[in-house]
Order: sequence, then structure tokens, then C-alpha cells
Amino acid sequence: MSERSGRVSQPSHGPGDPREAAPAASTVRQARDRLGGQDRLLAALDTGSLVRLWPGVVVPADSVHDPVTRAEAALLRAGSGAVLSGPTALAMHGCRAADSRVVHVTVPYHRQLRREPGLVVRQGRVREREVVELDGLRAQVLDVALTEVLCTAEEQLAVACLRQATALPDVELGRGLWAMVEQRIARRSDRRGTRRARSLLEAVRPSGPTALPA
Repeated sequence: MSERSGRVSQPSHGPGDPREAAPAASTVRQARDRLGGQDRLLAALDTGSLVRLWPGVVVPADSVHDPVTRAEAALLRAGSGAVLSGPTALAMHGCRAADSRVVHVTVPYHRQLRREPGLVVRQGRVREREVVELDGLRAQVLDVALTEVLCTAEEQLAVACLRQATALPDVELGRGLWAMVEQRIARRSDRRGTRRARSLLEAVRPSGPTALPA
């Protein structure tokens, strides 16, 4: 996931194999329909071919540690309007420092979803103009995800992500990313962590201009 390489390739399986019928994360209903009924779904769960990762979501056992599959499962669990956020979004953008089995999602305020093992849920305003599709999954745009990490994550992780984000080969903004994040921090409605975020920006700031590109 850290290199946006997409879902890890899986070996082919024979007809009728649960992994063939449900090759990625699925809702329980989707998996049941693909497998051909409730009995076959229960059999796949009993044999361990499918794993119930979170309530209502199943994944093939051989993909349970695949970060893209886990991210897809998190969005299925979180429901409509949810977005991969913070460290998970940065990992989707290519920041290796943010790679983790724990998936972070942000859901709209009207959604009530409790935290699960391996799934961190934050309520917030999800603006569609701040969402990008990566590996077919909804994720925060780079500067929004980086701002969240700078304000909320452990300091060492935040600094590592900041350095990697500004060095990504497909990021054309260059040092302008600093100015974009500074603006995000200044406008952030949740002021918790913003003072530290500004301090980290200053500590890691590159030499030369940091203005937004024209």
C-alpha cells in the first residue's frame, strides 16, 4: 500500500473456493450472495477460509494482513460517506512510515460507529473536494491527511510522515505542501494539537520559499 501498488496479488483458486467467490473485502451479504447461500458462507467461516474482520465484514484468510484489503474492509464497515484518514490515508499516498495494520477512518457526524480492534474511527466533516480515490478507495487528500497526523499522531511518526510526504516522487507541490498544511492548521476547527503541529513544521521546514505555487 505504501507504494500505491494496489491489492496484493493472490494465487488463483479452483471453482467454488470461497477465496475465488469473495476475492477481497466483502460485506456479509455480498459474500453470502457470491458463495451461493448462507450455508456456504457459514462453512467458509467455520473452515477459516473467510475471516470476519469486523462486524458485518469478511475477508479471505490469506488477505487478512493485506493493508489494502483491510482498508477496503474498514470503508465497508464505516459505510457511505466514510474516508480513509490520517495515517492510513498517508500510507495510501505512499508514506511508508504510516504503514500499519490499524486502519483509520473518518465518518460524517451523523454516523455512529464504535472503535474496534484494528479500526480507529473519528467523526468529522467529510468534504468531497478533500477526498481522492487511491487504489479504488476513498482517502483524504495529502495535505488534509498530513495535517491530521501532525495534530494527533505520536511526534516521531508525525515528523517521519512529514519528511516522506514532501519527498514523494509524484507530489508536484514541492515545498508548497508546507504552506498548504499551514493553512489547514490555521483553519482547523479542532484546535487540539495545532500548536505542536506548527512547531513540527518549523522544526522540519526546508530552506527556501514555502509559498503556494501560483
